[in-house]
Amino acid sequence: KAAGGGGGTSVHEQDECVVFHHNGAVTGLQIAGRQLVSSSVDGTCRVWDLVKDRCEHIIEVGEAVTTCACSPEDVPLGTSRYLATGTASGNVLVFSMNSWKEVLSFKAHEGPVSCMWSDGQKVLVTGGEDGFVKVWDMVEGQGGPQNLSIRAHNAPVASVQADGTKIVSGGRDGAVRVWSKESGQGILEVAGHTAFLGTVQFEGHRLVTDGTNNVV
Repeated sequence: KAAGGGGGTSVHEQDECVVFHHNGAVTGLQIAGRQLVSSSVDGTCRVWDLVKDRCEHIIEVGEAVTTCACSPEDVPLGTSRYLATGTASGNVLVFSMNSWKEVLSFKAHEGPVSCMWSDGQKVLVTGGEDGFVKVWDMVEGQGGPQNLSIRAHNAPVASVQADGTKIVSGGRDGAVRVWSKESGQGILEVAGHTAFLGTVQFEGHRLVTDGTNNVV
């Protein structure tokens, strides 16, 4: 279990508690095998070794990082691993998880990037405080060509997740919507939240959402 706030990230396993510190609020957490990646408004992402309980790398993004997504540990042999970061100014910066060097950057949103999802290889989905959900092709050196742009919500996008055919987005307007990943057309809207929505997660035909109206 992991939690963040006030510049700290805590990893809890039974009675063990290891605290890793940023110099600002932690905005994102991603676990990839034995590694934990944390992002922060202090302008860095930090890569932690969960076995040795230490920081392995500090990636200087250069501005407040609002969200992150990274490739899993078990990518196919010969496939590059990436760390994608979203910033408060709406930029996306992508780093190689082999060299930790920047390989791609582009303007994604008019305003902060509020959430993102990656298939771990070439596809990145971003949500912004501008209410848009966008799909990008993460090909090194090609500027992050935009494959799809959806006006998804009338409020900041709180959470996005995707698979091979669909995208699910949740907004701060309380709406949860399902979109075609190919065309961007709306497929379904899920009712149930009347207030601030936090996270959406799905697997197969099951969809779970949470919100501040005490409903899951």
